[in-house]
Amino acid sequence: MRTKIVLSLAASSIVLVSNVFGGPYAASVVNYNPGTNYAPGYTNIAAVIGQPSSEDSYGDAVDPFDPAYQKNQILSIGSNGWLTVEFDPPIVQAAGHPYARDFIIFGNSFFDVTNAFDTNYNYIGTPATSGALITDTAQTTVSVSRDGVTYYRLNPALAPTVNTLYPTYVAGNFQLPVNPSLTTNSFAGATLAGIQALYNGSAGGASYAIAWAQDTNGNPISLYDIRYARIDVQSGQVQVAGFATVESTNGEQVIVEDFVNNPAADGWGIFGDTNLFTWRPAQQNLGVTWDTSQPNSYFYHSLQTILGKADSFSMAFDLYLTDISGGLSTNEPYNFELSSGFQDFGQAIQPSFYRGGDALVPDLVEFDYFPSDSSGDSAAIWPGIFDTNRSLNYNEAANGQTFITLPTGIAMRVTMAFDSASKTVMTTITTNGVSIGSINVEPLTVGFADFRLDTFAVESYSGAGQDPGYGGSILAHGTVGNIVLTVPGPPVQFLGGNLAGDMWQGQFFSRTNWTYTVQKSSDLKTWSPIMAPFPGTGTNIVWQDGSPTAAHEFYRINAVHN
Repeated sequence: MRTKIVLSLAASSIVLVSNVFGGPYAASVVNYNPGTNYAPGYTNIAAVIGQPSSEDSYGDAVDPFDPAYQKNQILSIGSNGWLTVEFDPPIVQAAGHPYARDFIIFGNSFFDVTNAFDTNYNYIGTPATSGALITDTAQTTVSVSRDGVTYYRLNPALAPTVNTLYPTYVAGNFQLPVNPSLTTNSFAGATLAGIQALYNGSAGGASYAIAWAQDTNGNPISLYDIRYARIDVQSGQVQVAGFATVESTNGEQVIVEDFVNNPAADGWGIFGDTNLFTWRPAQQNLGVTWDTSQPNSYFYHSLQTILGKADSFSMAFDLYLTDISGGLSTNEPYNFELSSGFQDFGQAIQPSFYRGGDALVPDLVEFDYFPSDSSGDSAAIWPGIFDTNRSLNYNEAANGQTFITLPTGIAMRVTMAFDSASKTVMTTITTNGVSIGSINVEPLTVGFADFRLDTFAVESYSGAGQDPGYGGSILAHGTVGNIVLTVPGPPVQFLGGNLAGDMWQGQFFSRTNWTYTVQKSSDLKTWSPIMAPFPGTGTNIVWQDGSPTAAHEFYRINAVHN
């Protein structure tokens, strides 16, 4: 019998996958020096790439009593040696990371077992530990970098020594850190079951925070994300089994683009005039032209979900303007917006989508900047929000605008966040960490319906379709870099299933504000629901087909945003 699960998202062209933006483990080794007094033969750098080994060559599972020890499982670093690995995608700081930790390093330490052996060298009784840790003595530092050139050491008073607590337990999640308050005393008398309970779903490893980064003077360094992690061994030796990024537990996903590698390989595309967007690998940013004389053009990335006003989400990016002009001629004396933000991509690519006409655009939440123009209009920042009914969110109190002129020739950090509880948009812009000024908070007005957003885009809008008597235009050049998008995760995550007797039983992690329908088909053409639609709970949902599963049966989860 063959049974297949197919996922679909209603009213959307989104294809859902379990890991959208690449692996959560080290992607490559940048450099490695084993140093001195390392473990001979344990120099295979492939051992630390990808997920740490779950079992040895004899088929024994790795656990806190039986660590990784094969030459293809661990990499040894001796005194004055080092190891640098690269992550792709990069590691980001996120509010949903447990214990405010961002990545984990795994070694081959293990707990001492206190049980005696019988004559056949089997443990007498259920193996348990005193809590004593068996590992190599070493002094280590861990450093991080965004560009592979400048590295910042993590505060040694906070960063744990590599290959100490917590021994790897493959029964857990490699992306979930152990509670860092647990000490060796916490495990005294624990069996494997007791250790598993204390790990609370984690696979162990020592966890680290990007926020611990310091410069050479010990001053804290603020990093949006990192792509590189480095281990230096000052004395002794350590064995490294691998690395993992920490996943959020609040259901959010973080999409990062630092333009180190070709963004096309990370899911970015261009719609419209491709000449308006240029990847600049040497500068690690995107060259952008905003030009109303050209058709609607977007540098875009799918969110792999749909956002509504019941969801909280945010965007942040570096913005550098070389030049900007509004009201370019007597026929176009007014300004037009420079924009980046969230959109309904299917709507935004329609020939009838004209940003210059308020009644012609639905489903937008974007950062808009209007430069001063030849008619005397002042420069202004205004979060543009349109609902599915093509209605503009209009704040009567202040018209939503903040009259600030953005500088040219200075790097800025733009952040815009929508809070679902207060139904407001908060915008901040800083230069060198200093705010350029207070920007009005934009609340959703009474009567605002809702939006449906599935894509982020750097947007160069056409000036066509403007209201009669209004001629607005813009021409600007600059760069966009270090994009960080924080949005809810896909509506269907961690999908799995199995036969329970002769009936198919499935499970997936659901999200609130979504309604789900389980459907099945025997030919992938005709689909029928097997149960009534049910709401998401923000937890794992288990469902079962009430009828015996036939050969060649297909199932799918249809998810609709409320």
